[in-house]
Amino acid sequence: MFTSLMDILKDHGQSILAYRKCSEAAFRLAVQDPKHAAACLVLGTAAQDFVDTFERMPLSQAIVREEFLRFGQYLTTLQAAHASGILQDEITALNDVATAIIQHRSRAHDA
Repeated sequence: MFTSLMDILKDHGQSILAYRKCSEAAFRLAVQDPKHAAACLVLGTAAQDFVDTFERMPLSQAIVREEFLRFGQYLTTLQAAHASGILQDEITALNDVATAIIQHRSRAHDA
């Protein structure tokens, strides 16, 4: 379900533009699939956070790789929970990903 978002990042070179497009796609997906709107909102917000954080600064390959792997983990976690078909697994995964995003955001803003 969320693999299309990862494809956007890959197709656009994991760039600021890629994360902007990913965010926009996640928000569109939320409207198209209201059952998964919360997960799409969380992913769209995480992608937009990348844009907001790095838009006006040069990106090292290390940062690009680290952020891509982090976002990929969010997607993998949500995708696996969705594939399980168990609502509680989806809720737990959503909360886990949201917590990870908030913690990462907090660390990034403190640095």
